[in-house]
Amino acid sequence: MNGLGGLLVRLDRHCCCGGKIAVIVEGAELAALHCQECRQFRQWIEPEVFRFLVELIATFGRPTEPITVFEEVNRLVT
Repeated sequence: MNGLGGLLVRLDRHCCCGGKIAVIVEGAELAALHCQECRQFRQWIEPEVFRFLVELIATFGRPTEPITVFEEVNRLVT
């Protein structure tokens, strides 16, 4: 695949079990994040984030620490 499988990702929201670290699980065309603690599906990786991580690893090598990914929140501020 693209070398992302097993990469650890720190999310800004807790899983229902309380875990904040997820593991990338690669599929045929998509990659998903599963909780490291309970293995529950957390979310799909956005295509832009997937491409960025592939390029990051190709350029700098595989990270040894979890990568922090923040959930984008769109809010209307008045």
